[in-house]
Amino acid sequence: MGRDVESFERVLDQKEEMSRVVGSAPWSPEEDERLRVLALSGTSVAAIAKQMKRSTAAVRNRAYLLKIVVVKSSLGAKGEEMVE
Repeated sequence: MGRDVESFERVLDQKEEMSRVVGSAPWSPEEDERLRVLALSGTSVAAIAKQMKRSTAAVRNRAYLLKIVVVKSSLGAKGEEMVE
């Protein structure tokens, strides 16, 4: 039984290590504050993502976790950003 537990724990450790490597860098407190400031200024998710070198999904997810309301954005027919 002890070997099974050790084996299981080893697999969990490997998965945790891989998830850190595959994902992007963790958010710093400074980035969280910058996200708050940009969101409060009305900057769109797309613009925030570009400035912070993060994906729009990462920005949306982090904003959701921190309970920050962000302006939605989409691209128009010519690829220009349109704020909704």
